[in-house]
Amino acid sequence: GQLGGSLNWTAATDMSLVTSLTVFLSPFLNGTGRSQLGSPVDLTSSSGVSGGQTQVFTVPVDTVLYADYFLVYTASSLTEQTTPAQHLISDTSSSVSGISFADRDLDGQELGGDVLWIPPASTTKVATYHAYMSASPAGVGKSQVGSNLNVGTNTVFMAAETPLLAYSHLTVYTASTLAEQTTPAYLLIEDSDATVGNLTDRKSTRLNS
Repeated sequence: GQLGGSLNWTAATDMSLVTSLTVFLSPFLNGTGRSQLGSPVDLTSSSGVSGGQTQVFTVPVDTVLYADYFLVYTASSLTEQTTPAQHLISDTSSSVSGISFADRDLDGQELGGDVLWIPPASTTKVATYHAYMSASPAGVGKSQVGSNLNVGTNTVFMAAETPLLAYSHLTVYTASTLAEQTTPAYLLIEDSDATVGNLTDRKSTRLNS
């Protein structure tokens, strides 16, 4: 999984001796195997943090989720605290499912019709949907179909005579206000071709009686 967003906490009542705060990802509450996120938050400036004030730390988009906890350590000018504040991570996965597409353009190597999908069970973190033609299920070489769609719209129209080119899949991504998901839902494209074949010209002869 991957993370990205805002981590909020309330500062301690007495922050007079605190010079910095550092945020980590860790598989254990005691900090074993921890990995630092970003740079320490410097609290030595004149605009420091007052006791009881809400603080916000931005977790970078696409941070790899390998651990269960956020740990926040305060530090003085001498040392870092030994027992951090902790938060159990809740990783939200919001992918669409059930993508369908019936090609209404009957020419080979051309597509047209509606792309439909089933929304995620929870759309709390979803802002928009993005549909693409792609050269692989992972979205390689993708080209967007239509525009970004707001939650509540689960279909996008592909204009007739859209060239198939080297595209093999339709991919649909969810996006939050921060970023588009990295792993899309996908559907293998089936191109309809209703061109008749083996057309020949036969001369007809009328026999007069």
